[in-house]
Amino acid sequence: MLADDDSHNRYDSGALDDTFSLFDDKQLVSILKHGNNQSIKINELLRTLEDWRNRYNITVIKECDRSDYCSGEFRDVILGYNAIHGYVSLLICLFGSLANVFNVAVLTRRDLAAAPINRLLKWLAVADVFVMMEYVPFSIYRYMLLPRQEERPYAWAVYMLFHMHFTQLFHTASILLTLSLAIWRYIAIKYPSYGPSLCTDRRCSLAIFLSFLLPPILCIPSYFVSII
Repeated sequence: MLADDDSHNRYDSGALDDTFSLFDDKQLVSILKHGNNQSIKINELLRTLEDWRNRYNITVIKECDRSDYCSGEFRDVILGYNAIHGYVSLLICLFGSLANVFNVAVLTRRDLAAAPINRLLKWLAVADVFVMMEYVPFSIYRYMLLPRQEERPYAWAVYMLFHMHFTQLFHTASILLTLSLAIWRYIAIKYPSYGPSLCTDRRCSLAIFLSFLLPPILCIPSYFVSII
């Protein structure tokens, strides 16, 4: 026990000495004192910290050096799927867009278009069509054309910014329409006698209007996240 305590004390003393030696480094102290000086370059600070790290043999463990973090069967599955994701998503988007176009065509028939729940379904299909059709050029370029290019063109960055906001807005609209549809169905099943008085055409129009009006407002913080 005494030997363990003695070695522990020596370790603490050595660690403490290393800590104080950091503050005794004249070059590092000089940089810290003149930290507000614009003439001090970040490269000089990084070089000093790197020299200090090498001097005291401090090892920096990278996340991807951990075998339990960046490797394993799940990671292999992800890498394998990434190779075919572009083709799979392209098929899903094309098939989904065509199916939703048929939904819109059916739900706009004269005998079906007047029902409030069918109006919600129609606009939900419209929102999903916009999401999937916009994803088609993204999928083709991102997974089929871009990997072969050595440089990332500026036009691609502009499109990525547009793609990010466009899909977020219509995804949010689709979520709000789905929520409205769920409330509509809940009222119709739980309170069938109150359904006609609660689920009116006017309230349906208001739900559809708010489903497309609120997303640009709710997503305002995301407009300032990414810049080109």
